[in-house]
Amino acid sequence: MDRWPDTAAKQAAFATYERLDRLEAVELAAERDDDEHVPYLRFDERAQERFNGWRAELETRLRSGAEHPAVESHLAKYRSLIPSLALLFHLADEPDGGPVTESALLRALAWAKYLESHARRIYGSIALASLGAAHRLAAKIEEGSVSRGFTLRDVYRNGWSGLTDRKQVAAAVDVLADHNWLKVEEIATDGRSATVHHINPRIRSRAA
Repeated sequence: MDRWPDTAAKQAAFATYERLDRLEAVELAAERDDDEHVPYLRFDERAQERFNGWRAELETRLRSGAEHPAVESHLAKYRSLIPSLALLFHLADEPDGGPVTESALLRALAWAKYLESHARRIYGSIALASLGAAHRLAAKIEEGSVSRGFTLRDVYRNGWSGLTDRKQVAAAVDVLADHNWLKVEEIATDGRSATVHHINPRIRSRAA
């Protein structure tokens, strides 16, 4: 929306930035294990309890195997993102520092939820493309067009639709390996190591 900036809000924001830039740990009642370690602030009791619950839920999600690897990798970064955001929100509101409050943590969690929604939209297109390639490769495996111990080149040199380059085939292989259709093996050679992909015998017998 084209409109004149809120002058008071802008001035308040810049004043906050300048204050944060001049922060000294001693002014914030920060703790320090010894003179060689970076000072830090802790969550207060209620914030720590809520963070522990959120962290437990996050770890369950990461270990469920239900997420696309790209989304899983993104969410794993929230282990440090959430406390970092909570600290920033806390320091923006509390010039004297002290333990990070539950209020600051809740704002961080809300912001992370918003970021996750955008990340899923971005990674969704990648996941759909990988899934489509995986379906195509699975069909070729079931019809017996892919040999045992194949390489990526063995697949894309055939010029099959949706499997015409290394990236497409690699994405398909990653999905099928995650679903136990394939086992990846690194074989040492005189030069560079070779990567081969073994088809699960149960998949092959089903096609037969």
